[in-house]
Order: sequence, then C-alpha cells, then structure tokens
Amino acid sequence: MVEIISYTDEYLLLKLKEKYIKLGKTPTKDNINADKTMPNASTYRERFGGITRAYEQLGITPNVILDLSFDKVISLAQEYYKKYKTVPSVEDFNNTPNYPHSCYIREILKLKWNQFLILADLPIFTKGDNWIKNRKAELIVKKELLKQGYKVEDLSEENINASHAFIVDNKIKIDVRYSSPIKDQNCEFWKFRVHVASKKYLPDYFVCVGFNEFNQYDKMFLIPTRDITVREVISIRTDRVKNSKYGIYEVGEIKL
Repeated sequence: MVEIISYTDEYLLLKLKEKYIKLGKTPTKDNINADKTMPNASTYRERFGGITRAYEQLGITPNVILDLSFDKVISLAQEYYKKYKTVPSVEDFNNTPNYPHSCYIREILKLKWNQFLILADLPIFTKGDNWIKNRKAELIVKKELLKQGYKVEDLSEENINASHAFIVDNKIKIDVRYSSPIKDQNCEFWKFRVHVASKKYLPDYFVCVGFNEFNQYDKMFLIPTRDITVREVISIRTDRVKNSKYGIYEVGEIKL
C-alpha cells in the first residue's frame, strides 16, 4: 500500500525557502528533485501552479541571487583556490554546489571577473598572444551564430579561462579552437588542440577555425564532441580538406 503524504502550504514554502538559503540562489526543478528531504517539484506545480508561483508566495524573484555578504563571496573564491589549486572561473562558480551564481558578482556587485579576483587577492587571468588569436576566432564564430539567429551568451568576454566560449540558446555549449597553417614535411596542416581527455566540462561542439598564412579566416569546422575520440590534437591538411575525414564537418553556416 502506497502512503500518500499531505503537505501544508506553509511546509512546502518553508522547505523551498530553506533550499534557497542553502544554495545561495533559487533552486531549479532538478535541484529540488535531487534533494531527498524535499517534496518533489511536481508537488509545487500541483499546489501553486509551478515553482515560480511558489516563489511569488515567498516574495522571491526566480534566478535572483540570495543577498550574500561581499566578504562571504570573497571567502568562497579563496576557499576554491586553496582546495583546487586553481583560480575559480565564472563557470566554476556556476557549477560548484553551494556557490552563488556568477551573475551575483557581475550584476549585484557590479564587478568584472578579474576585478573580483583582485579583491579576493587571487591571480587574475592575463591576456597574451594566444588569447588574441583565439578571441579573433571566437568573434568570427559569434558573428556567424548571431547571423543565423541564435541567442549567444559570450563566456570568454570577461573570463579567458572559461570552460567554453559560448552558451547558445541557453543550452548548447560551444568551444572554439583556432590554428594558423603549420608546415610539416613540405605540407601545411591546421592543428586544433581540443583537449577532450582533460576537459572538466565538455562542450557539445568544437568549432575549429583555420586561418591562412596571413592570419586571415579561411575555413570553419563544426565538430560534435561525440565524434571526437580521446585525443589532444586534430590535424587537417589545408590542401586536402575535402578528402580528409574531417571534410564532412566543414561549414559555411553554423547549423546546430
């Protein structure tokens, strides 16, 4: 016999508020369903018409970060650095349990990511020659995505160490790789370093941008991550693209 549990409205709202305080941000349906101490998200839908309506009962705006103190957020960044021996990125904050979303720093504290890291007395992400070339490739891809009508969140704009370059239509993760021609035994190759094996957060697609010898855009390859075996480098001979196994991935327009 299945036991039917009846919750009062007050209890449901109390548990939702407790979860909100614990996360430092409004919990999603998945956050709620993963918590065995909470009623299922469907209960909130049946009782209030949805989680968003339940937030309205509490006077909470969905997706707005809990008003944490500045000192607390600074200490979280420092704790992350000590634990993982690396400076936290925007996506690290977004994906680490019990950390506030990065928009708390950008929108509430009005700080760019490097400014936040400086205030936390942590090393900042620096820009070098490789960043300039990779950013050039990212902007080419961004322009193409926008041209095709996609909604694009640019993760690299403020954080050069972001796990991906873009989030497209709020769900598709894209990383961009670039290469200028490299001569090898009188042949020219593009070599794109994809680092599939070592990436903590895998993108859905790699967009590999090949430049010519004058560092001008030549070709673009849209490669689903699932089609890449565990390897560090993809090599494509510049004069034999159509006959290579990567020829099927060459694109003029990005269609996801």
